[in-house]
Amino acid sequence: MLEEGYPSTDFGKMEVKELDKTLQKFNASVQGKEGRDNSKSALTSIRAGINRHLILPPVVRQMNLMKDRDFMFSNQVCTGLIKRLKREGRDKSSHKEPISEKTLPNFIAVVCFQIKLHRRCRTRLSSTL
Repeated sequence: MLEEGYPSTDFGKMEVKELDKTLQKFNASVQGKEGRDNSKSALTSIRAGINRHLILPPVVRQMNLMKDRDFMFSNQVCTGLIKRLKREGRDKSSHKEPISEKTLPNFIAVVCFQIKLHRRCRTRLSSTL
């Protein structure tokens, strides 16, 4: 984040207000592949990942980015992005087509083969150690 113009990435020692400002800037600038805006689920996942990083070791801070009033402004930026996606009709997830009845047996056979191959490789590896 330093190369992007952010002051610091030491989240363990950063003041709450400074962290909120940094998250505001980050939320507003984060983009997906090819410079496009992220989906609603991607934005939510990014926020949850940052929150998890802050509350688990080695950082261990007693805060919740999504619920604490201290992070109201960064949450408003994120909510605004999600609302804009909704207005533009881009808040829906796109899913792949379900596996057809015709290709299901082939799919199951491939998955079973991969599992057997993985087990065989693990057995060989453990016997050589």
